[in-house]
Parts: sequence; C-alpha cells; structure tokens
Amino acid sequence: MVNGGKAGINFKQTGNSVQFLGELTNQTATIRCFVFIQFHFLDQNNTRIGTLPTAGVNGSTYTLLSGLEEHTCLDPQETGSFETPGAAIPLGFADFDFILRDDNPPLRQPDVQLEIAGASEAPDGQGHAVFTGLIQNNTPSGSLHTLAYDIKVMFTYLDGPIGQGKVIGTESFPMGHPCVIDNQGRNFCLGQGESTPINVSTNTCAGCYYYEINHSE
Repeated sequence: MVNGGKAGINFKQTGNSVQFLGELTNQTATIRCFVFIQFHFLDQNNTRIGTLPTAGVNGSTYTLLSGLEEHTCLDPQETGSFETPGAAIPLGFADFDFILRDDNPPLRQPDVQLEIAGASEAPDGQGHAVFTGLIQNNTPSGSLHTLAYDIKVMFTYLDGPIGQGKVIGTESFPMGHPCVIDNQGRNFCLGQGESTPINVSTNTCAGCYYYEINHSE
C-alpha cells in the first residue's frame, strides 16, 4: 500500500479556491501504479461536505501489457508528489481527509531510456536555483521501440531540502521536437541518440526540488 501522512500535506489558496499538495511513498516491495489520492472537505463535525477532483502521483513511467505507458507508478520506497486541481472551498469547511488507491498491474520497463546528462544548478540571484542539463535518448540498439514522444520533465518544488520540506508546487516542461509515428503526427519527440537541452528556473532553493522524466513510445 502506498502511504502519505496528513502532516506532510500543504495547500495553496487563491481567493475561494484551494489546492492540496504533498508526497506519497511506496512502502511495499512491489511496483505500484495508478497511484491516486482524493481529498474531501469536512465540517466541524467531520462530515464530508465536498470532494476535490482525484490527483495522480507524479511518478515513474512503466509500460502496461496493453502497450500504453503509465506515469503514476512508484518503485518500492520511491516518493512522488501530487498537486490537486483547484476547487471552491465550501461553506463550513473546517478540516479535510483523503483516500488513496493504487494497483500492481502486469507491466514492464519501457524500451526507451531517457536520461539527463551534465545536470547542474546555479543561483539566480534571488535565492532560487536554475537547473540545466541535456536530455538524452540512450536507448540501446535492437530495442523494440527507440523513439520517445510526449516527453515531459515534471519538477517538484519543496520549501526545504528533499526529505524535510513540504511540496509548494509542481511544474511540467515538455521537451523535444515534432515527429511522425505510424503515420501519425506526435509532439515532443526524441529519437535514438538525440538530445535536447533543458534550462529550468525553479522557484525554490538549491537541493529543494526533484524531477521525473515521463514519455510514451
């Protein structure tokens, strides 16, 4: 079962709208996928008075037996972040609870191997870190699939060092170029041996963020 503690949950309020943010950790010995969390608004009597849309974890990419890639997976002991969509705060809101769900479907490692080479960070003069590197498609020759599409790098920002800070935001960066797969146009692609630079101005301190690379193939 994937676990997440209530004490580690943060929230962002904009006007009468609120979002919940936090982290979930796979504390089992197996890969868990379809990791989702759903929050409920409670009144002072702990009665549910509203429900937020379900949010998936920003996790690792695995290939299901259907051939489709799933990005809400967590390896054993892996931690991933989540950020719910915004929802209007109902009258009488006093607290919240949440439910978790996950599964361990048949799956395999993706063929395509994407890595960030030469990763480095530098201060931006405002107390934030600028992350740079080169996303590379290092898929071995002879793999069934060698072309990745819908590549995105998902950053999680914390208000302190990893393992200590709370999630304050997430941000997705699509990477790559247009391509054609099976006569269908795709976006954000990298072929075998190709690379593309990444340059991200984070909104947090050095060492206070982490990222996942997701793709389809």
